[in-house]
Amino acid sequence: MAALDRLATRYAEHLRLAGPSPAGLGRHVPRPEQTRQANAVVDMVAVAEAFSIDRLLAGWPSTPPASTGTWTKREKAWRDVGADLTAATSWLALMGYVEVRNALQHSLGPVTGQQLVRRDQPLSRIAAW
Repeated sequence: MAALDRLATRYAEHLRLAGPSPAGLGRHVPRPEQTRQANAVVDMVAVAEAFSIDRLLAGWPSTPPASTGTWTKREKAWRDVGADLTAATSWLALMGYVEVRNALQHSLGPVTGQQLVRRDQPLSRIAAW
């Protein structure tokens, strides 16, 4: 429930700030409204990430915290406790958000060098979101 509350709060903040704003605000992209949109994606992925880690560690305390350091490791850790996240219809879309978040955080918007190396996977994930 806490994750849902965080998502609702972040979404409400995004809507509140979605109107015009003074020029010069924002660190990622040229226009402030783009920055707010980018920050909303980053924040929502962070909530999903925290939720997935918290639920895994709360439900299976013997899970080593090191097994939650990346989405790939988290996916494996969930599979190890009997939950195949890839079977969820929304999993590919969530991974698309993760890819977009990575591009926003690590290269200020464009697809990163790492994503280009793995070209097909990030692009199919992004297309699913």
